Formats: sequence, C-alpha cells, structure tokens
Amino acid sequence: MLVSLVLGLAVAIETPTRQAFLLELVASKQDLPNAIALQSTMFNAARLVGPTLAGFIVAAFGEAWCFTLNALSYLGIVAAYLAIRVAPRAPRRAPARLLVELAAGFRWVFGLMPARRLILLIGAVSFFSAPWQPLMPIVAAERFGGDSRTLGLLIGAVGGGALCGTLFLALRSSVLGLGRVIAGASLAAGIGLTLFATAPWLTLAAVGLPVLGFGVIAAGASTNTILQTIAEEDLRARVIAIYVTVFLGMSPMGSFVAGAVAELVGARWTLFAYGLALMACAALFVRGYGVWRLAMREVYGRMGMVAGPRGPDG
Repeated sequence: MLVSLVLGLAVAIETPTRQAFLLELVASKQDLPNAIALQSTMFNAARLVGPTLAGFIVAAFGEAWCFTLNALSYLGIVAAYLAIRVAPRAPRRAPARLLVELAAGFRWVFGLMPARRLILLIGAVSFFSAPWQPLMPIVAAERFGGDSRTLGLLIGAVGGGALCGTLFLALRSSVLGLGRVIAGASLAAGIGLTLFATAPWLTLAAVGLPVLGFGVIAAGASTNTILQTIAEEDLRARVIAIYVTVFLGMSPMGSFVAGAVAELVGARWTLFAYGLALMACAALFVRGYGVWRLAMREVYGRMGMVAGPRGPDG
C-alpha cells in the first residue's frame, strides 16, 4: 500500500506536467490535437500489447516478472526525456501563493460553462467506466471459465478499442467538432459496458469491450484537447492538473463503490448498472449540447478560431 501511494503521488506530479509540456514540444496550438492523439496512441498501444503479453507471462513465469519488466521499461522513458532540448521560457509573472494559484485554476474551469460541463462529463465517464478493470478477473474466471490468458485477451480487447479511438483522433486536423465526438464517445462507452455486462458468451463480450475502450479514450483525449486549446497559457498546467485529477481520480472511487456493490448483487449486475448510469450522463450532455455548442463557438470566436456567429462549433 505504501508503494502504491508513492506511485500515485509520482503520477499526480508527472501527468499534468507532461500534458502541459506537450505544447512546448509541438510549438503550435494548431498541432496540439494531433500531438495529444499521438501521445494517447502510444499509451493505448502499450495497453493493447502489454496486458495481452502479461497474461501469458503470468501463466508461464508468475506476476513478479511482469512488474520487473514494466519497471525496466521506464529506463527508456528517462532516456527520452534526457534527450529533449527546448528553449527556456521566462515566467510571465511572479508566482503567487500555492492556494491562490490553485484557486485561480478552479475558478477558470468551473466559471466557464463549456469547461465545467466537460469536466463533469469526463468525471462521470471515469467513475462509471472504471469497474471493468477490477471486476474483469471475476468475469474472466466465473462467467467464462478462463485463466490469466483469457483475462489478458479481454483487457487487450479494451486496449484495441482505445487504440482505434486514438488513431481516429490523430487523423483529425482541427479541434473544431470535438464536442460531437465527446458526446458520441461517452454514449458509446456506456453501450459497450452494458453489452459486456449482459454478454452470455466470450465472443460477444469481446465485441462490447472495444466499444468501451474507444469511447473512454476518445472522450478523455478530446476533452483534454479542448481544455488545452482554450486554457489561458499561464493557467494551462493547473487546468490540466484538474482534468487529470478528475479523469484519473474518479476511477478508483468508481472501482471502490463498484466493489462494495458487487459484494451485494454480483459483478455482472454492477457492470450493467454502471453502464446504464454512464449512458444517462452522456444523454444529459447531449440534451444540453446546443447551449454548450453556442458557448464554445463564442470562446473560439474570441480566440480567432472561427469567423462570425455562424462559424463551426466546438
């Protein structure tokens, strides 16, 4: 538990820093959607290949080798960061106190309606999609009579859908129109989770899981792209920190609640209820999409990204 706490603290510091640093590497906001999508592609390619290989490694050599190989893989990441060279930038203003800086970030996120709705929706997506991973071993063993290889294949199916989602976003040339992607992807995630929960056969379950993976990653990466695009430059790291806190932080909370519910009604009905709840949250966003779209158009207009009141939406 102590090691997991240290890992969580490290991720909490590294993730928003890396996300905010991404714009330093691509130099232009116009390339940001593709950069975020490509970053997500690498992440989800690992999610696709890693768990599938891990299932076979666990069966052959045990869990310890999986952790060892994963730890060694970080040496490559450290080497890559050491090789990066970017021009230093002077701060625009003197830093204020920590709590004041944090409060400014929260005021921006929750004071701007489009950003507020995106954060609330991605929090719901993270919370209600979370149980698929901790409950997956139960489903693989009890419902489908499988072993670690079955578990690896099921998790790999989620990663495959997520990889398709990131490739889809990487092919987009503009941030405009991502609001529709978020609405559709959130609804797709709920449908995929519900289909997985009700699937009587392994083949059918393997159909629902890629839909779930596609929806979660497409919604998360699109939200990240919009927030990084519209955030004020000196607030971007704090805005992304709030996004990461919600997107990653709601997941263990959702899993914790799901574990308690699964003790009472079983894993299958827990996943089914979470899938329905996720679809309901997506439907609420879709219901208010017209107002959200107009607000985003105004934001993009102030940034010079659209021309006139009838320009493309967000």
